[in-house]
Amino acid sequence: MKDIQEVNPPEEEKVNRLWWYIGGGILLILLLAILLRKPKKPAVKPAPPPIDPCKQALEQLEKLRREKLTPKAYYSGLTDVFRVYVEKRKGVHSLQQTTGDLVMQLRSIGMDEGMFKQLADTLQLSDLVKFAKYEPSSADDTKAFETIKKSIGHIEQSIQVPTNSEPR
Repeated sequence: MKDIQEVNPPEEEKVNRLWWYIGGGILLILLLAILLRKPKKPAVKPAPPPIDPCKQALEQLEKLRREKLTPKAYYSGLTDVFRVYVEKRKGVHSLQQTTGDLVMQLRSIGMDEGMFKQLADTLQLSDLVKFAKYEPSSADDTKAFETIKKSIGHIEQSIQVPTNSEPR
């Protein structure tokens, strides 16, 4: 019987084993780099500039005037433009309210009595056209348009701060 003899692997096998270790090390480094990298932050888009509610309302009114709409669609558009404007400018949640509730809240925003009366009449006429199938005349259409436009202008003027009131 012979004792166990130690056999050294051939030099070629050592080189092959070295390449396996180098390749495994590189794969391990790549795997760690992929797993530990920071996630990219989404690109922050600049917020669009705020749209002036008055300008937006007046543009929508002019668009309504140019379109050929049925009376119901025309008056619905008029009241929707006004309701959206009042909600954006004064914070009155007008889209969820009846016309009666809206008129009661508009009384508190400080409109002069003549303008308030014309606006209330126009909003009620709009309800008649939309729900009672009232057929308005072209004069009614023009008056309603002008009343809504004047009301928006009146509310806008009441918001503007005088520039001459600065202390010296």
